[in-house]
Amino acid sequence: MIALITLFMGMTVPFGMNFYRQQIIEEVTMEVSINLKAAQSYAQSGRANSPWGVRFFEEKYILFVGEGFEEREEMYDRVFDIPYGAEIPGEIEEVVFELGTGYPTITKRNED
Repeated sequence: MIALITLFMGMTVPFGMNFYRQQIIEEVTMEVSINLKAAQSYAQSGRANSPWGVRFFEEKYILFVGEGFEEREEMYDRVFDIPYGAEIPGEIEEVVFELGTGYPTITKRNED
């Protein structure tokens, strides 16, 4: 009986962990999408009379106000953690949406 329970646990735990990881990835994807759309909407509507953007880091991303992350108004920063097991793939480091139009400017990561 113990062997049967051990075999069952050995088969279900990896499935459960994979399912959990997939759920985390889907949630992060949805959250990033919502926040990119929010930044674009804020820029189009002239909120804070400034462009809005999103800057990506390994373990977090930040929704900010300003021409770029270095020139941002920190009091508007909204920080979002990226949970363990999820990551933002690709070359994009920063997206800034132009005031009024919401047109995006994308900055890619420098690969040294």
